[in-house]
Amino acid sequence: MSSNRQHSALEDLPPELLQQILSLLDIPTLKWLSLASSFLRAVCFPYIFRAVFLYGPACTFIDDLKGRAPTRMHTIGLTWIMGDISASLLPWCAKVHTVRISSGNVRNTEIIRWLSVLRDLELSRLTFWVVEDYFRLLANLPPTLKKLAVHGIRFRFDNSGTGCYATVRRGAEVQHLETHLGEDLSVLLRDDCPISLKFASGVCSTVSSA
Repeated sequence: MSSNRQHSALEDLPPELLQQILSLLDIPTLKWLSLASSFLRAVCFPYIFRAVFLYGPACTFIDDLKGRAPTRMHTIGLTWIMGDISASLLPWCAKVHTVRISSGNVRNTEIIRWLSVLRDLELSRLTFWVVEDYFRLLANLPPTLKKLAVHGIRFRFDNSGTGCYATVRRGAEVQHLETHLGEDLSVLLRDDCPISLKFASGVCSTVSSA
């Protein structure tokens, strides 16, 4: 009986107070609490997920979470996502600080410019139309970014000699750069590349070539 009264008391709390309480609970406690009633399952659900890794078709998963966007998500990984799901992911991303995007639809990188607390970004096996598109993405990286890993970035057309971003403002100052291919590094070292690597080699750069 006391347990039932406790659950009823939680359900009667003002929504703002209940949300504040849930934000302070750890995941095991949230999972246990979500089993108490359908109401608590619904309100606990957005607080349980911290990381989501999507591989291949993800439409069903995203549809299942509509209206219940995770509020404490900090990591997102996308691998071989062929559709553009960036708009669907936006409601999840207020607190995301780590992103991994590998292969799939390059348009999903559009979400990156909206991540105001992004610290760690990895891009691998992505094909941009031209270098300018890649540099446009790099120019919009948030100033919070500290680590950048790029592997196997390719371009459908080569406009490497155009100096396409020579007049664009400098973007994030990367402190840790990781890449395994000389081609990836050479693009980042271009004069018109919008990111700053001036601290990378002296702080914690782990650049290597294969």
